Amino acid sequence: MRRTPMDFFRAISAIPRISGNEAAAADYVEALAREKGYAVRRDAMHNLVVVRPASAGMEQAPTVMLQGHLDMVAAKKDGVEHDFDTQGIELVVNGDILTAAGTTLGADDGVAVSYMLAVLDDESIEAPRLECVFTVQEETGLVGVQALDMEGLEARRMINLDAGPEGSLLVTCAGGSRVNLRRPAAMVENTAPRWRVTVSGLRGGSGAAGMERQQANGLALLALACQELTAAGGRLAALTGGDREGFLPQSAQAVVAFDGDIAAVLAPLAARISKTWAVADPDVTLTWESAQEGPVFDRPTERAVLEALRLLPQGILGMSTVFPELVETSSTLGLCRAGEEGVEIGLSMRSASDLKKEMLQQQAALLAACYGYEVEVSANYPGWDYEPESPLREAAIEVFTQQYGHAPKVGGVHAGFECGVFKAAMPWLDIVAMGPTYQLMHTADEWLDLPSFSRSFTFLTALLRKLGQMA
Repeated sequence: MRRTPMDFFRAISAIPRISGNEAAAADYVEALAREKGYAVRRDAMHNLVVVRPASAGMEQAPTVMLQGHLDMVAAKKDGVEHDFDTQGIELVVNGDILTAAGTTLGADDGVAVSYMLAVLDDESIEAPRLECVFTVQEETGLVGVQALDMEGLEARRMINLDAGPEGSLLVTCAGGSRVNLRRPAAMVENTAPRWRVTVSGLRGGSGAAGMERQQANGLALLALACQELTAAGGRLAALTGGDREGFLPQSAQAVVAFDGDIAAVLAPLAARISKTWAVADPDVTLTWESAQEGPVFDRPTERAVLEALRLLPQGILGMSTVFPELVETSSTLGLCRAGEEGVEIGLSMRSASDLKKEMLQQQAALLAACYGYEVEVSANYPGWDYEPESPLREAAIEVFTQQYGHAPKVGGVHAGFECGVFKAAMPWLDIVAMGPTYQLMHTADEWLDLPSFSRSFTFLTALLRKLGQMA
């Protein structure tokens, strides 16, 4: 019996596959490929390349690469018990919408995996020679694709399946990097009462998408609150929030020593925060409660934490000149760990311009030096530039228009995509990225539109048939 993409989505959802733990999912892909008799290449990280021969009559068409990543982000709602290392995802169908039971759904990028598996499984789908590339650790900085040995890949055209929503064709993306600041911390004795100050209730999620929705950053709000308290005589003792550089913190927490009416300082600010983000983050709260006695940072450490969090570049910093509604350059303040053991601040910087990305890195380094931080830049990956001439893009537009009765929206995304890494290594590649409608990726509210999932697969197979007929 012919298996559908949803059959494969359910199968891989049952397999734990968070970033760095993709071996079992790779085993599943490899087993299917070998069952079908396809050539398989798998490396030590569990990146996979599966080759499906051309359909009859399409042997002369250029090889097409289908590409997506095996891994998913681990996020769950408060109170939900789920071990992503050992448990699969529990799927929940509500009409036309697919979600998970209190966790991320993994449509990013389970969509790509299930589409590729369905194409590999169904030999009646007409296509040129295909190289189906399954990468790993995409969500932790495009780690897997940057380690992939691309020698031997023959593709001239590439369809990335890590994009959406339905009706869009992606033709450019940002490059990015991680910037981490580290410095020691010095503590001094304290006799004033200590308070635990918390910002919570934020939507969080991908920094790029969140900034476009004008969501708040939990660390930035908490730094503002703590600076209000220190200006009124308080002293900072600790500040933590976020866990990944590229994601907006959903919450952040600080310990502040303050001998006075803390409500008089923070209650007016809490009201202003709620009003300012009433639409983008309607559930945001600023709260405080008594904490245990203990030391506080000395003044240099305190300034290094709060002033760096306030002054480091963050948010939308420039718009595209090719697609005016597309963010070109941004910086996401994603994590802070400040305590007796030291201070670490992490940012994710993105730009379609490599030069502007380098300028941001330099700006952060100059500021960091003023406060005694050491700076490390890592996970540096290239962007994917818009190509004025693209036969693949034109074919995709034609096929889409035939199926839907209108042209797709052609544009870019302000996020790191593996397309940029492939393009840098294989500059001859003609690339488009596509996918169905799924939203709120990287959060426990992630959802997938099921009719869109089906229609987009129909579009993909029609495009493959078209490419098989092109020289």
